[in-house]
Amino acid sequence: MEKNKSRSVSLILLIVVSIFFSVYIINFKDGSQDRSFTINEQENFHNIPKTAGAALPYSALFQNATTIYRLFESINFTINTSNFNANYTIMQISFSNGSLGNYNMISVGDNKSFYEYKPEYNAPLGFQNVSFQVYDENNSVLNTQTTATNFTIVSNYMVNLDNTDYYIGDLLSAELSINDFGPYQFRWNITIVNSTNELYQKNLVNLTKNVVQFTFPIESETFSQVNKIYYIKLNISDKISGKIAIVYFPFNVLNTNPTIISESIKFSPAIILRTEDCEIILNATDIENNSTDLEVTLFLNDSFGAFLNPILLVYQGNNTFSQTFSIPAGAPKGIYQVEISVRDQNDGFGSATTTLTVENNLPEI
Repeated sequence: MEKNKSRSVSLILLIVVSIFFSVYIINFKDGSQDRSFTINEQENFHNIPKTAGAALPYSALFQNATTIYRLFESINFTINTSNFNANYTIMQISFSNGSLGNYNMISVGDNKSFYEYKPEYNAPLGFQNVSFQVYDENNSVLNTQTTATNFTIVSNYMVNLDNTDYYIGDLLSAELSINDFGPYQFRWNITIVNSTNELYQKNLVNLTKNVVQFTFPIESETFSQVNKIYYIKLNISDKISGKIAIVYFPFNVLNTNPTIISESIKFSPAIILRTEDCEIILNATDIENNSTDLEVTLFLNDSFGAFLNPILLVYQGNNTFSQTFSIPAGAPKGIYQVEISVRDQNDGFGSATTTLTVENNLPEI
């Protein structure tokens, strides 16, 4: 009897222990499904089904290069979508500068999609990441984005400018570096143009062929528009392959603010009485605009801080502006704050400040 009782207790304990381990194993499995894999683990487990579907197998991805020269070379990508009911595919490049590019791949049969990427002259240099999106007829993504590849963009040309912003009267200096990396023998010529649009482009400066250092003045006759981007246009040709490419390097020509010559500001008379005429005369100049196109305005702020109506000055020739005005009878006496502003046609702005003394009128008898 005691022996049967002992066996019963052992059996009960065995059942309890079995239940415990069963629950433990179930919980462990559930927890393992939720854990986050490292990047290497994700690559090893890239075919684990996700919400959007299975990942694209790495065996279905082909590229013909890992490093390419910008402008003169391209890289080909081919993916096999036989694991999906694909309608179309998009290749996405995550560039080194943080921007994204989406490219529609071309169906080439046998469930394969192809794209040839050729970096333009302004494509970001360095390490670029590539992923692929497989879509069905309802524009739904069929694959997860865990399968990715990469490539590197390098360059064999560069222009180093001494600045990026210039003003009329400045001197632009630059140095060009072109190297025959790879199977290339380059020849080139440089021009300065006003646009990257070949249809409306105008050559402003022509430089010597195959020059590596150059300097030219920023003159108003050549750069008639300011607050505008101009371009160093580099025409490169490869003697071996016959390939021709165009590269643009931008620089800005900015507006110089107009100037009021503070020493030229004169009030006549220098101390005035209310209601009596006073003439202001001054000189204002601008590099890009004729003085006739400047707008010069006088602002008066009385001794109590109130502003009087603005007074527009009239151009008199030889960079001189003047106007006759008077202080209203009801305005206070005292020291008036004076600001004269000048604005040009390019929204350039300049100003000068001074003071004007307004005295009390003598009483009438």
